[in-house]
Amino acid sequence: MTAPGAQGRWGDLAARIGSGIVILLAGAALLLLPLPLAGAGIAGLVGGLIWELTRLAVPAPAPRLVAGIALAAA
Repeated sequence: MTAPGAQGRWGDLAARIGSGIVILLAGAALLLLPLPLAGAGIAGLVGGLIWELTRLAVPAPAPRLVAGIALAAA
């Protein structure tokens, strides 16, 4: 368990909620465009959604290089 003020599993929740709101508003705006532009925009939006889901599902890699440098310097 993390301390109350510590960055833990939910540390970037505000950024993710903001990203979700932006994606929702962009999708609603794309519905008002003519078909060719809307299709291209929706394709880009779906790519952004897949990117966000991938970031959410896959844990961030540990900074091994920095840890290795710190161990070598000690």
